[in-house]
Amino acid sequence: MLRSKWKPLCTIAFATVLGAVVLPPDVQAQEEVVRCSGKDNVAPRLRVSACTLIIEAGIFSGKDLAAVFNNRGLSYQMNHDYARSIADFDESIRLDPTHASAFFNRARSFHLQEEYDRALADYDKTIALEPKNASAYMHRGNVLAAKGDQERALGDYGEAIRIDPSHSGAFYNRCDALLDLGKAEAALADCNEALRLRPDNAPAFLLRGNANFALGRLDQAGADFDAVLKKNAKDAWALYGRGMIKTKTGDAAGGAADIKAAKALSANIEEDFADYFRLK
Repeated sequence: MLRSKWKPLCTIAFATVLGAVVLPPDVQAQEEVVRCSGKDNVAPRLRVSACTLIIEAGIFSGKDLAAVFNNRGLSYQMNHDYARSIADFDESIRLDPTHASAFFNRARSFHLQEEYDRALADYDKTIALEPKNASAYMHRGNVLAAKGDQERALGDYGEAIRIDPSHSGAFYNRCDALLDLGKAEAALADCNEALRLRPDNAPAFLLRGNANFALGRLDQAGADFDAVLKKNAKDAWALYGRGMIKTKTGDAAGGAADIKAAKALSANIEEDFADYFRLK
């Protein structure tokens, strides 16, 4: 399916800003707190070092220390060190069982390792702690979709949109799920809204191209695939889709060139495209 082969994982991570704590007078200690919090786009390895220094210094406890472990866990996650990230989120949750962002971030580490059931449990806990967390609903929907439960995923995407009507990621993901279910017209409406909210979203152009292609609106699909290729000329899916459209609309030479280029980039593109659109 397109979801597993082509769809980027839409994720939002949550760092924790330390609350009203009394910092030691040491200027260096204050600088380490800033680095640990991830301000100013500090590199993950520097954030890990800063958070580790704070933990070892013993200057925080309770919820503030939980925030430090959460931030270090997030830094490990950014470096794809999921085992260490989970260990830090575990400690954050032990120190503060109400720490919703630690549950959310641990869910992401499980999700990124395809440990879907553990991810679902943590997204459930996040939502229990923060019922208005639109991103938690959206990401739980992503896990459900990855498990093949598109109908329940649609429910979570819908709840994310109800909570936050400007959540472009939820519209994008619902568009994808609707396409998987063969509901191209409804998918098209969601992709249109995702692009209205984020006009620079190339993956949404790709999905909208798929919706238009499925509906037989080849001119519109071709324009969407062109928009993708303007941002990435080596997008195999958009190239193959454009090639198919050119072939269907009488440009045999142009279609053959696009299809050949797509196959050079992805050996399985013809089979993937046929499977997705049920062309076999």
